[in-house]
Amino acid sequence: MTTLYLAWQHLTSRRWFPIGRLVRKQSGANEFEFAYVRGAKEAEKNAGFKPIPEFPNFDRAYAALELFPTFRNRAMNTSRADRAEYLRQLGLDETDCDALAELSASGGRSYADNFEIFSEIKPDPEGRFHTELALHGLRHTNPHAIEAVQELQEGDKLGVSLELTNPVTTYGLLVHSRGYYTLGWLPRYFVEAIHECCDWTKPDVELTVARVNRQAPLSHRLRVQVSGRLRPGINPMRDLERYQLIVAMNGNAAGSEAAQA
Repeated sequence: MTTLYLAWQHLTSRRWFPIGRLVRKQSGANEFEFAYVRGAKEAEKNAGFKPIPEFPNFDRAYAALELFPTFRNRAMNTSRADRAEYLRQLGLDETDCDALAELSASGGRSYADNFEIFSEIKPDPEGRFHTELALHGLRHTNPHAIEAVQELQEGDKLGVSLELTNPVTTYGLLVHSRGYYTLGWLPRYFVEAIHECCDWTKPDVELTVARVNRQAPLSHRLRVQVSGRLRPGINPMRDLERYQLIVAMNGNAAGSEAAQA
């Protein structure tokens, strides 16, 4: 089973909210399920979030045999001549890549809206976790930082420091080069999940360069591998209320036929 989450950003406050969960089950034929998580209600209350037209009800789950257009339209068309290069920039192989793998790597970003897709964090029994992320905020740094990114190589170590005075998010995790150029920030939804779950800040964390896409837009320029450790038994996407489903998936799926592509 593959699980991805959908986050939404309120453009005025710049705050991120996890709002939904997409699951693909492996049971003979792929079956896709989408349901809102409680973060959607939080976003509605605090930032005016409205349901996605394809999924109009917060309190229903949706199922389909094919990937929902809301997600499918965020993956590059397979007929595009530049698809192989695009996937290479994401660290993926065109011959062994499906839409969910692409969306997990790309974030499914679109200039038309303010959604982003991210993978489930899965700590092992001892609390260790590993995930790959696109760095946020490179365009908000400075030309020297962008030049520093261009000099990075896969496997290079990166620094991380706690920021307590961010005017937008209050606190954050800054990523910097060995020369202490600020390169950007770990995504807010990621920081909130691990920080609020067990007061995690930056102990036991290691950042390395996963890929530098020197010709790509800044939003895809630098991908980082994040390894860290939570307290044993802690799982942010199980324990935090904002990641819990508003409605149970099993036996409550709605709109299967209408949602099919």
